[in-house]
Amino acid sequence: MLGEIGINTFWDFLNYFPRKYIDRSTIKSIGALVEGEDTTIVGEILDTKAEGLSWKKSRFVVYVSDYSGHVLKLIWFYGTAYLKEKFKIGDIIAAHGKVTMFGYEPTMTHPEIDVIKTRDRESENNQNELATVSASDYDLFNAGGIVGFYSTSEKMKQIGLTSKSIRYLMKRLLDEVEKEIPNIFSLEIQAQENLISFAEAYRLIHFPLSQQTLIDAKRTLKWTELFLLQFMFALRYRNQKKKESMFKFVCKQGNDSFEDKLKSVIPYKLTQAQQRAVSEINENMGAGTPMNRLLQGDVGSGKTIVAIHAMMRAVDNGTQCVLMAPTEILATQHFIVIKKLLDQYDLKSALVVGKQTKKLKQEIITGIENGSTQIVVGTHAVLESNVLFHKLGLVIIDEQHRFGVLQRKALQDKALSPHLLIMTATPIPRTLSMTLYGDLDVSVLNEYPTNRKKVITKVLFESERNKVYENIRQEVAKGRQVYVVYPLVEESEKIDLAAAVQEYERLKVEVFPEFTLGLIHVCTTVIEVGIDIPNASIIVIEHAERFGISQLHQLRGRVGRGEEQSYAYLIYCGHISVESKERLNAIESTIDGFKLAEIDFKLRGAGNILGTEQAGRVDALKIANLYEDRELLESARDAAFRLSKEDPQLRTEQNRELRKMYIKFFGRMSELINVG
Repeated sequence: MLGEIGINTFWDFLNYFPRKYIDRSTIKSIGALVEGEDTTIVGEILDTKAEGLSWKKSRFVVYVSDYSGHVLKLIWFYGTAYLKEKFKIGDIIAAHGKVTMFGYEPTMTHPEIDVIKTRDRESENNQNELATVSASDYDLFNAGGIVGFYSTSEKMKQIGLTSKSIRYLMKRLLDEVEKEIPNIFSLEIQAQENLISFAEAYRLIHFPLSQQTLIDAKRTLKWTELFLLQFMFALRYRNQKKKESMFKFVCKQGNDSFEDKLKSVIPYKLTQAQQRAVSEINENMGAGTPMNRLLQGDVGSGKTIVAIHAMMRAVDNGTQCVLMAPTEILATQHFIVIKKLLDQYDLKSALVVGKQTKKLKQEIITGIENGSTQIVVGTHAVLESNVLFHKLGLVIIDEQHRFGVLQRKALQDKALSPHLLIMTATPIPRTLSMTLYGDLDVSVLNEYPTNRKKVITKVLFESERNKVYENIRQEVAKGRQVYVVYPLVEESEKIDLAAAVQEYERLKVEVFPEFTLGLIHVCTTVIEVGIDIPNASIIVIEHAERFGISQLHQLRGRVGRGEEQSYAYLIYCGHISVESKERLNAIESTIDGFKLAEIDFKLRGAGNILGTEQAGRVDALKIANLYEDRELLESARDAAFRLSKEDPQLRTEQNRELRKMYIKFFGRMSELINVG
């Protein structure tokens, strides 16, 4: 039955954690009950009876009394036969529910019940004992204590699984397997990290005895998840550092150095962050082991020129380099920049994309294979089996989250242990970066070129659109260019949004007949990355509420790339949600992509910040939250990297159980991440 919802082992079930908890640990006396409150009582059954003329109209009533001398009436409108067998006069029960007062008579309808024990109603001590009870005195399962509630899908409900039935099954499972759950960490790690035993953590995460025991259980299981994930990265990082590379790139100087020639043609000075990144990359490529580095920077921070520096170091050392981008527009943009900078020198570059004639493609492939072409820029077309490199030493992947794991591996496999530089224009919060790219060295570009001005951003309602049109006319009159972005390409009958094709015609005919307009509709946000037009000074984003923070920030980055003041207008339509308003306000308030990434991380979590490809990398986290548990992540990472040096194979006796657990949960993922 559980297999139908992906629960195939007892570990799968143990890791099906409650989605929320309700604290029912405060027990009130019946005499103190108040209308409308949700509360728990513990009392003795005085009487039971079935009432009604027929089974359709029957109800079952239980009368309960406690030490206060008052009586509580419990009512059910179904299940009379079952309830008659369940409740016996003299039983001690806990009941939790919403109180309704009929006159002075308190009532609960369909309460949660725990039958605590059968007691002798004639006992003189019965009521006196009830006067001093608390939730911790009993094994309260439904009615008292801190009760966990589990998510239940429609499929689960169809096979009879409710939150209550899951609790019963979980208790039965724990009773059977708790003794088999080993302590996976050494006593030293447990003491250092303030962890409780693994078995105790699973018992208390499902059936906490108090708020503190729930905190302790969550901390232990979260830390364990993060540790295992980080240990996987630690091994990956360690293994990379042990590899030998065919290519140990050294600095070459003089007239034959393309790196020196590049410095002479760049018309501006690199920022300190760019200089630092170039230095880190050069150090990696000269170390004798394959470089695996992430270059992350905000829009406009100058990642491309840093990558070109790395290319020149590779070419100076007699090897080829390839830069793979996710779209033809972005690949073409990179290719134009490279040719513009380097065509005056004896350096041959080539663009490999899907839409090329057979003759041209063959000429390009021949040049790559015989080594006469040193720099290759392309889309996934460079992955084709007939694209063979003469001596590939450096692989650069731009916006890598848009490529699949196997695509990235296919490119790396075109050489023997090449250096790898991954670039992303999506700023990533540090905690997320540690989880997504925990096995990579990281360079961060957090500065902007000095000639750039801050883009002025305004959030406007659709009724203010004409003001934007006037600003557009003023900017175009100065010789500037403008982007207008829409969320849909064609009109949809289901979604009433402006469509790029129709709006293009409207703007061309009705609004700006005096201007020349062009339409890009490979996809509506194809300009999100890669388009570099310094002359563009305005971007208008229609239905901005439909875009995420990262998209809006990337789109805004298409302007402000020259020396003139630029503007971004975010136009929203109709009533928008609170979260949408938060996103727009965030974009309006700052141009710092790293601050925006933190806001996005807080609003949405890790799942969609970088798309589904990256979300898959954190699927192993069932309970830890990367935003909320940043301190635990730091601690777990330190411990994991430390242990990977001390006992990388987890062969010592004290780490034997940890090795079993690591292989059980992360063996397959560990293999996959080797191509990540």
